[in-house]
Amino acid sequence: MVKDLKQKIGWLLALVLILPVSGALLASFFTGNYATWKASQGPETTAIVLSKSKEKPPKSGVYSYHAQLAFAVSTTDSVTAIADVSRSHFQELRPHSQTRISYDPQNPQRVLLAAEHWFQWESLPILLLSISLLWACRQALSRKTPAGV
Repeated sequence: MVKDLKQKIGWLLALVLILPVSGALLASFFTGNYATWKASQGPETTAIVLSKSKEKPPKSGVYSYHAQLAFAVSTTDSVTAIADVSRSHFQELRPHSQTRISYDPQNPQRVLLAAEHWFQWESLPILLLSISLLWACRQALSRKTPAGV
């Protein structure tokens, strides 16, 4: 009786909570890295650094570094975009200096410094957590399905 109840709760928990959470984590990993990959595949140009900022989100111990950049998309059109940059590049950038960037032609707001790599190593724990949650869900669902669920 108690074993059957534990099995039902584990099965429902796997279906209702773990599967959607791991799916959302996987989606955030792939969309974040896809956006930077897409920007890295675009044309390269020179941008002017307008400003830079360092933020520490509330309840987080990790700083995020941003640079506001202006660059020409065509001879008549220019774009101002904010790029996420690594700490080392953040320290090197100076306002009103020039830097090489690549951008997504369909969405010029997606900008990547030419010196940066498109894969974000900070997102790797998200991928590992989502894979382990999927594995736990698979283990819970591979057990015999409880009767009456």
